[in-house]
Amino acid sequence: MFIAIAKAHGYTRITMEERNRNLNPSNPTSKEPRITDFCAAFGVACINLYDLIHAQQCLILCHSLTEWYFLF
Repeated sequence: MFIAIAKAHGYTRITMEERNRNLNPSNPTSKEPRITDFCAAFGVACINLYDLIHAQQCLILCHSLTEWYFLF
């Protein structure tokens, strides 16, 4: 559903999954497709969290082991 919403509105999908490079139509049970595979199939931009942080020039501050602050 999120991929359809991203497609309809021109959004970028953010996920930490990586593409499954072993997908093969002649052997569909080789591995399961991942979010990034569906995004590629439907023409939806898909990046990981690190790419988002870099693109937005985000600064991450660690206050303690349990408190993190993201500054955009």
